[in-house]
Amino acid sequence: FKSTPTATHFEIGSHDRVNTNNQTYLALLFSSIDNISKIGYYTGTGSSGLSISVGFQPRFILFRGADISGPWRVLDSVRGMGSGNDKSLSLNTDAAQVTDFDWLDVTSTGWTINTTDGEANASNKNYIYYAHS
Repeated sequence: FKSTPTATHFEIGSHDRVNTNNQTYLALLFSSIDNISKIGYYTGTGSSGLSISVGFQPRFILFRGADISGPWRVLDSVRGMGSGNDKSLSLNTDAAQVTDFDWLDVTSTGWTINTTDGEANASNKNYIYYAHS
């Protein structure tokens, strides 16, 4: 950011990844709202069974490793997030939907990560997420 964002505005700099002449960009801005949405982070354990609590049962989860490369992974209840294999998309690639991987189990207050995969739960790696009810 060129300056500190406010509740209603943000300003970008001149870097070519966010501000190149004749290019189109998309900014997605999220905030936490009690019992509706949550922005947060967690540190991976490298062990299956890591629980993330957001205070509600999420229907949409977006996450990404903050200090490792990897896709922005999206799971949602409409396409089959929950128990067993989860359908997921990668927002920043053109890869097909993944349909045969058990990422997580949804709980009434969040989710439990079922994998040690580096995209979601590598030991001592940080992950950011956005969850929506």
